Amino acid sequence: MLAGRRSPTTWQLMPAELLMKVFDVCQTDQRYEQPYGRYKILAMVSSICRRWRDVATSDSRQWSRIHVEVTMVYPALPMLELHVRRSCHWPLEITIGSLSCRGPAKARTSNDEQTEYFQSVLAFLLPYLHRWKTLSIIQTPSMLDAVLILMIHISFQDAKHLERVELYLRTRIEIEDGLMSTIGQAPVLRKLVLQSNPMLFSQPGSRVPSFPSWDRLEHVNFSHRAIFWWELFSLISKCTSAVTVRLEGLVNFNGHHAFPPSPGTTRSLPKLRALHLTSTLDILAPFITSLIYPNIEVLHFTLKPEERQQPLWSLLALILQQMEVLPKYLKVDVEYTLPYPAVTEFFSVSSIPDIPIVQLSLFSNVTWSPKIRALVKHSISSLSRHPGRLTAKQTRLFVGWADPHVMGTHERDCELQDFGVSVDL
Repeated sequence: MLAGRRSPTTWQLMPAELLMKVFDVCQTDQRYEQPYGRYKILAMVSSICRRWRDVATSDSRQWSRIHVEVTMVYPALPMLELHVRRSCHWPLEITIGSLSCRGPAKARTSNDEQTEYFQSVLAFLLPYLHRWKTLSIIQTPSMLDAVLILMIHISFQDAKHLERVELYLRTRIEIEDGLMSTIGQAPVLRKLVLQSNPMLFSQPGSRVPSFPSWDRLEHVNFSHRAIFWWELFSLISKCTSAVTVRLEGLVNFNGHHAFPPSPGTTRSLPKLRALHLTSTLDILAPFITSLIYPNIEVLHFTLKPEERQQPLWSLLALILQQMEVLPKYLKVDVEYTLPYPAVTEFFSVSSIPDIPIVQLSLFSNVTWSPKIRALVKHSISSLSRHPGRLTAKQTRLFVGWADPHVMGTHERDCELQDFGVSVDL
């Protein structure tokens, strides 16, 4: 874009609608997801030429994304006021914290500076609380708990357009619960993403976070809090309006096991269409079979390695057999430690042929080696025994040394085998 200054005629002729899309791409580019990025990019595109500056200034959406980096004391209040003024009446997307660890090298501020700065930011933003549409809080190690405590005292009942909240926290559990209790008062909140401090572990008798809006949530993403299975069963039973649910961190704690529910204990989620669970399969089996979801379309398991060998595919078969309605799309990601799970057994599960689209991913953190190469060959051989699924393009198989959906390795590593079609979720 900066090179465009050399040919101003071409850039001057670009329609304003196209320029707005260019600005939108720049705003969401991951390379600019750092404390100063979103402010710098608007300044950059505005400096191309006068027309670009006029288009950027008049596009209220671009100025409605407010990013406050507390630990950097950025942006300065005059810049924040400029963005809010140029956003006109467009709904505000508020982010508090670091979007990326690749922020600029700058000395961190003192505790008093952080608190004083954030108090002034809140004093400016709270009159616009009725315009908040999304709120993301990304707590870095250097962000004070005092910042979160200030948020607890906000009256979110006045946030009449707040639809989405994302919390990535490293704080104490009582502050986390207080924050959720406050935010849950937002009257139209529909999506909640909560990633708790991975170092927090619930003790016996702990409870699901207090949150007054579980029954109104349509999208729930709950990660990394190592709470017991029965607590999550209590949580999911509250999400009666949920359309998509993602739960991560379902683990045994100090040798305790996930106890199955008492006979007849089930929960109905009539609106649920997509469910993504991350844990070991022996914990997921009683959890998944205790739920009733007549409209399920997508079922996604991310299976963690276990110290003891489990009858992996037998448990999967049990889960599918007990489901009243099979999903249209089944996705199974297996993080394995050698010896690897047998792919042949996966395709022998009797319910697999009745599911239109199946995707299996096997990945490991071990270094690429002849053993992993042997796994690739074994997987190809296993899949070739089921030519019907291949010709119908119903199956996709990934095998490799890292999670392909996280690392993108299936796109650039020729050793990874890829068959059929996939569904991006």
